[in-house]
This record gives sequence, C-alpha cells and structure tokens, in this order.
Amino acid sequence: MKVTPPKWADKFLAWYCNPELLEEIQGDVYELFEKRLEQNTARAKRLFVWDVIRFFRWSTIKRTTTQNNYLNNTIMLGNYFKTGYRNLLKDKVTTTISVLGLSLAVGCAITTFFCIDYFIGMDAFHLNKERIYQVINVVNDNGHHQKYSDVPITLESKLRDIADVEKVTRIEYGNGNMRYEDNVFSEFIHFVDPDFKEIFSFPTKQMEPDALSEKSKIIISDRIAQKYFGQTNPIGKQVSIKFKDDKILAFQIGGVLDKTPPRHSFNPNVIISIDVFKELRPEEYESLSYDTDAIFVMVHDGAGPTAANDILKATVEEQNNVQANKKVISSSLLSYNHVLDINYEIVGSIMGGGHPAGRIALGVTSILLLLLACSNYINISVSSASKRLKEIAMRKVLGGSRGMIMRQFIIENILVCLIAVIIGTFLSYFFLLPGFNMAMPVEIPFSSYNMLNNVLLYAGLLIGLGLLSGLYPALFISKFQPISIFRGSQKFGRKSWLSRILLTFQFVIAFFTIVGSFVFTDASLQLANADWGYTPNDIISTPTVKNSTSEALYNKIVSNSSVQQAAKSFGHIGPYNPLISARYGETTVQTNSYEIDHNYVDVMGLEILEGRPFNEKGDYQKIIINEKLVRKMGWDAPLREHLVIDSTRYDVIGVVKDVVISDYYGGMSPMLFKPLHDKEPNYITFKTQENASMKAMSDLKGYWKELAPDDPFDGFYQAKIMDSFFDENQMNMLIISFLAVVTLIIASIGLYGLVAYNISRRMKEFSIRKVLGANLFYIIKLINKEYMWLLVVALIIGAPFGVYMMNQLIASVYPDTTQMTAYPVIVAILIIMLSFIITVARQVYKVGKANPVNNLRGD
Repeated sequence: MKVTPPKWADKFLAWYCNPELLEEIQGDVYELFEKRLEQNTARAKRLFVWDVIRFFRWSTIKRTTTQNNYLNNTIMLGNYFKTGYRNLLKDKVTTTISVLGLSLAVGCAITTFFCIDYFIGMDAFHLNKERIYQVINVVNDNGHHQKYSDVPITLESKLRDIADVEKVTRIEYGNGNMRYEDNVFSEFIHFVDPDFKEIFSFPTKQMEPDALSEKSKIIISDRIAQKYFGQTNPIGKQVSIKFKDDKILAFQIGGVLDKTPPRHSFNPNVIISIDVFKELRPEEYESLSYDTDAIFVMVHDGAGPTAANDILKATVEEQNNVQANKKVISSSLLSYNHVLDINYEIVGSIMGGGHPAGRIALGVTSILLLLLACSNYINISVSSASKRLKEIAMRKVLGGSRGMIMRQFIIENILVCLIAVIIGTFLSYFFLLPGFNMAMPVEIPFSSYNMLNNVLLYAGLLIGLGLLSGLYPALFISKFQPISIFRGSQKFGRKSWLSRILLTFQFVIAFFTIVGSFVFTDASLQLANADWGYTPNDIISTPTVKNSTSEALYNKIVSNSSVQQAAKSFGHIGPYNPLISARYGETTVQTNSYEIDHNYVDVMGLEILEGRPFNEKGDYQKIIINEKLVRKMGWDAPLREHLVIDSTRYDVIGVVKDVVISDYYGGMSPMLFKPLHDKEPNYITFKTQENASMKAMSDLKGYWKELAPDDPFDGFYQAKIMDSFFDENQMNMLIISFLAVVTLIIASIGLYGLVAYNISRRMKEFSIRKVLGANLFYIIKLINKEYMWLLVVALIIGAPFGVYMMNQLIASVYPDTTQMTAYPVIVAILIIMLSFIITVARQVYKVGKANPVNNLRGD
C-alpha cells in the first residue's frame, strides 16, 4: 500500500497557500516526503507536517487583495477613524456617558492591578528568590495542623551538610538599646549567619567583605545610618548595644544597606552575626529544644528540596523527644514564593502581608466594575444605533460589506476605550492611587515589578474593553439590511433578551456591591465599638529595665497620687504575648502565656467569669485561663481541670472573659495566666485616676529619665495598642465604600443614558398619549414598567448574594465578629432604589413638561 502524507496537513497547505505558488511548494514538500520515506515512515510524516507549517508565511499565504486594494483599505481605515471621531463629537451625551463610566471603571481597575501586583511581586529584587526555601514545622495544636516559622536552631548544621544546599542562614530576633555618642534608641535586631548576605539581595550602599563574618561588625539600614550619623559616613564608626540581660557589647559599622525597594516582605534595620547571640545565650544556641525565628536555605542551581526534606523528616522524632509540650507532625522546606502566599497561615512568620481576602475582594469588585461599564456601553450603543440606520444602509448600497461596517463600529469603540483608558490612567495616577497610599501602611508605586506587566495591562484593557464592549454592537448593527431600513420596517428590539439581561446584570452588580459594602461597613463599625474584654482607658504600661531599677520605678509609680493600682508581669496583653505549649493528657495546645502578680487582673479590668484571681502568695502552681482556651480544650467544668507546662502541673482556679490582644484577625486567642513567682518582670502596668492619665504619663517619663537615663523610654497608653488595626480597618472601609459609590455612579449614568435615549425615541408616542388624555402618572408607569421588574429580579439575586459573599469574607478574616443585622441591607437597598428613582425622575420630568404640539408639529 502506498504511503501518503497526512491528509489534514495537505488540505491545510491548499487552504492557505497562494494558488500561484501552490504547485511549486506542494511539489517540493512531496518530493522531500518521498525521500524521507526510504528512511522512516513516521519521521517522514512528522517532517511533512513541519514543512507545511514552515511555509505558512506572509509571502506564501493566499490573498485576494492587490496593491491597489491594499491602498484602498488603508484609506478606508483612515476614513473609519475620521468618521468615528465625528460621530463621537456629534452624539456628545452618549459619548460622555460611555467614556465617564468606562473611565471610572478603568481607573479603579488600574489602581487595583497595581495594588495586587505589589503583593504578587513581593521580594522580586532577591536575585536567587526561586532557589530560596524556608524550614516550616507543622505542629498538632489540639487536633489542628498549625504551621510554624519557629524551628530548632540546631537544624542549621544538619542542613549545611546536605550536598544540594548551597547556603544556610538562621534569623533570630532580638532587641537592644543602641548608642552612638548621645543618641540612644531601642532597635529591633536580626541575628543572622554570614550566608544571609548571599541568600538575600538587599541593595547595599557600602559593605566591607568581612561584615557578619566578624562578629564585631554589624550592618545597618540607610534609615538607621541617617538616624544616628546624619550625613557622616558610618563605616568604621563604633556603637554600643545594651541587650536584654544588661550586657553591653561594642560593634563597628561594617556595612550600610541602601533603601529597600517598596515591595519587601521584611526589612532588617540592624543585622548582627549570630555568633553574638551564641555569646549572649550559649545554652539556647546549642539546644535542639530552642526554636529560632526562621531558617532559610538556598539550594544549588538546578537542585531541589528533596534531599533536605528527607533529612528534616528524620529529625521530627528527635524534636518531639526534646520538646514534650510540642507535637511536631512534619518538618520540611517550603519555597520562598509559597511562604509569601501563605504567610498569614504561619505562626511567627517573619514576612509581612496580611490575609489575601481583601485583595481578592478588591480584584473581584474591579472586574465587576469593568463588566458593569461594558454592559452600559453595549446597551447604549445598540439602543442609539437607530440614529445611524440610514448611514449603515447607504454604506451597504455603495458596496460596503458587513465586515467593513463591523470594522467601522469596532474602531469607533476602540476610540472610546482609548479615551477612557487615558482618562482612567489620569484618575488613577493623580487621585485614586495617591488616596490609596494615604490609607495604606505601604507605598504602592504606579508601576509593576515587571515592565512586561505594564504593557499587558494597557494592551489588555484596550483590546479587552474594545472587544468586550464593542463586538456585539458591531455584529448586531452590521447585520441590518438596507431595503428594510429604507422601507422603515427595520425594528429595534428595545425589549430584546440581551438588553434585558445586560440591564439586569447591571442592577445585580449594583445590589451585590453596594449591599456587600454596607454589610462590611456595619461589621467594621461593630469592631470599632466592640468590647475588648477589658476597659483600656486610663491604663498605662511600660517595659522595665534591670531588676533594681525596675523595683525603684515600681515604687515611684505606686506612690504617685494619680495612680490607683499597679501590677508587674512578664508579658503583657498587646505588645508582648509569649506563646507556649501546654499538655493535657495526650493533647498539646499552643497558647499565649502571661506571668502576672496578684494585682494584674484588677489593674487590667479582666472579668472573672468563674473562680477567683491569684492571691498575693501561695498560688504558684495555679493558672487562670480564658474562655477561648476552655472551648479549645472542650472542658465543661474548667475549674476541675489542669494543664502541664514544662513538666509542672498547674490547676485551673479561674476563667476570665476573652480579651482582644492587638487585633481581630483570626479571632480570639487562647490565653493562660501564671503567677509571677521567681521570674523578673518585663512590664509594669498601672491604672490611673479618672482623667489623670496624661499627668501620670508625664510623671512616668520623669521617673524614667531619673532612673534609666541611658535607656529609651517606651511607655504607652493601653488604649492605643489597637490603633494600627483600626486605622487599617478604616482604610478597608473607605476603599470598599468608594468602590460601592463608583458602582452606583456607573449604574446610574448607564440607566440615565438608556432611559434618556428611550424617552427621546418615544417622545411622539408620549405626546400622542397626552393629547388623547393620558395623565403624567400613566406616562410614568409606561416609562418605568420595563425597568421595575428587572430591578426586582436584580434585587432578589444581587442583595442575598452580596450579603452571603461579604459574610463569608468577614468570617474568614474576623471569625469572632458579631452577627449582622438587617439594618445595613435595608439602608443599602433604599439608597440604590432612591438613586435609580432620581435618575429616572429627571427624565420623566422632561416628558411631563414637554409640549405635545412641539413634538407633533412636523407630522
């Protein structure tokens, strides 16, 4: 049997190839096919297909146009732009409505894109980002698998011996008071291995080769350099740092980091060799039971995490043997990008960035705004096409094809979209993004981390909007027949299914977005006025210094006439919340732990629900727990229960009401309170007399200057510990409310344009009805009846969906918020209905005031 080439490839060649060249090209590929058959049949067929594809070039494809036709098409293209431009100027109302709606949507979309892009491009400046991994432990937290950034500090040595691993660094957090001459400030410190400089590509201003290799040399950020040294070159300068145990060490500045790019997940200010940490805390440095804040590895180019994961897996049993209160399920490497994506799920993550729900909601809302603006444009374009019926018919009579008519309308639409993109860019650059940055804790640039993304954004907006909003009107309008138009028998389907669907879709988006925003606003306002579990007013707290100074400071505070009562603690609700593991039988639970004296409960105003607070002495093996921990343990009678902490049994003597630590993200946290026995306190907290907190704070600063002149003062009002959360919550509320207003504006102007056009088209009908005796109420009914039932359908679909989706979003971010009420939904619906009524009412008023004689004079 004779072997032939693939038939589909042969047909494809005949379809695209210029007939004048087909015989020659077909002969060549057939000849090559016959030669290759002698070697291998399958290979000959594959190469035949490749040859057919290879000949698919501009010079060989079939074209029906001559050079003259090409010139004509070029001239026609210019004519399309001129005609489109004139039509836009001619119909100013329709153009303004379309451009305004699209511009608002585009401006919001561009702003949202750069916001989301900011987080997607996080840490893109790290050159080896794709090769960086972090060690993550998964711990059994009372049946819940919880990811932890904190892992045993000694894992570093095991990872360094793996062939696939090139670099390893630990990151250990610390604090210290740094001094240069008379400048003394409390600074947050990163203790790291020398490989830190190779793994992470933080930009540098100056860097000595042995910085971090020499433990006496430290690296500081540009901000710290300006803070301490001003314009002086800091390299080689000597500073001293006093650490928590009052040990003072001298360091030389060995490097200065340049300003970190805006898209960063963490930004170290003072970087010190981890050998210094070893010197400060040698026992913990060598202990498998001590967890460091993070361990990162960089694998060799082309290698993966498999070998390291095998080693880490083998350490799980060893970790569990030395950490009885912590049940590790798995230990493995997660890629840097993946850790960035799920950092909100990782306890103790060193990377910034919150829950993605807000960004998802922002993105979805922006897409809905674009769809809303496009549906507006489609409806108005199709409805207003009746003004141009004779133009369309004349073009067809003079030889214009349907394709030419389509191109005409698509080009007009692209012009509208181009104007909208330009205005939207202007709005985003000068108003929306600056406003967004004022509300955000980060500075989002008006650019993507990847320049290609900028090109794709604008190309996608222009092409996507052009096709999405212009393709159907072009297809619909271009199908009209000239003979029907000239006879006057061409009918426009003002009640067509597509028009109804698009209008309903607009209303659904409006109800969904606005009702959802009111639900979110209501939840935010509830959070702003929610009970913290205690009354923070008139409470002041301050970190302590060394023991003798701490005691002297405490004595001065309790003797102040403005102070009602004072308490000492190790850990404090808000700024310092130590996390420990506790056991109950075979169950392990992670909980915040505070060691407090007998006054702390009263000073903080914690509400005892069951049991009692601590006595001044004697309750050394007792604990007080909160409601969340009771629920987590599943206890019905908590006062009969106990927990084991570091092999010591603690009996529960009291249950306090749940309190908010520093925000509502993730819900309430489990807490326990132990007596402050033989541990040195690190916080003093006191309750002032009513309206005396400002005087008490002033006195506290004076005491501090007297007793600890070399240490920075860090006292604070307890009522301000939630300020950053409330600021962020206020920002979210403003953004969502703004998007809701934009949605309402776009929907209203779309409805306005559609109603205005339909009324102008039916003015003669309404005039005749008025002459025949119809009153204004009847005319209003005629105008509104085709919109009202669509509005009701949209209300039934959009409002419940908006409530459900926003409640899901709120529950994922704020699990312990109170349930919503019907009030925000009712208010949102009334506002939407009122806006739509006002939009239609203005047009109805014009009908009522119009003189029928003027409209019928020409008939």
